[in-house]
Formats: sequence, structure tokens, C-alpha cells
Amino acid sequence: MANSTSKQLSKKRPKLDRLLKVYVTEEEEIELKLKAEITDMSFSSFARAVLMEKQVKANPRELKRIRYELNKIGINLNQLARRANETGELPGRKKLDSIRHEIITLLEAI
Repeated sequence: MANSTSKQLSKKRPKLDRLLKVYVTEEEEIELKLKAEITDMSFSSFARAVLMEKQVKANPRELKRIRYELNKIGINLNQLARRANETGELPGRKKLDSIRHEIITLLEAI
């Protein structure tokens, strides 16, 4: 049994010493980071798995947290829509930019 354990310890994972660059759109970046978060993997591990065509599975706890965050965003959007319907005016550009920034910040945190 000790021999088996020593064999396992001697099988080191290859060193990850090569950097690859991939250009994507802002939307693609957000989607990829979100998918990595859902699978509870680092972005690097997720990208490697996808590029090497390995199967990845979502983490249920992360899905629940993301659903909660998306629900909060949806509530904010509904409040904006209600106000626009009541007043006939949309929020100003600064307010919309602020909301967009909040959404991107939340998604980047994921």
C-alpha cells in the first residue's frame, strides 16, 4: 500500500508554464467568466477544460448565488420600467451607465 502511495506522489502534475492569448468581445468575456464561476473552477482551469473538450459541471451553490444576484438586477430593472411608464421618461444616461457598470461589476466578480 505504501508503494502505491509513493507512486501517486511521484506523478506530479505538469507545470503550467505556457501562456495563450485569446481575443473575445466584452459579452463573450462576461459569458465565459460566468460559466467558469458556475462550474466553481478558476477561469484558467475552465478555459483549459473547454479547449481540451473536457466535460465540466455546474456547482449548485454557485447557481443559487447567481440566481439571487440576477433576481436583484431584475427587480431594479422592473423598478426603472415602472417609473418610466408612470412618468413617460427614461432614466438619464448617467443613471443607465451607472446601472450597466453595476451589472458588469457583479458579473466580473462572478
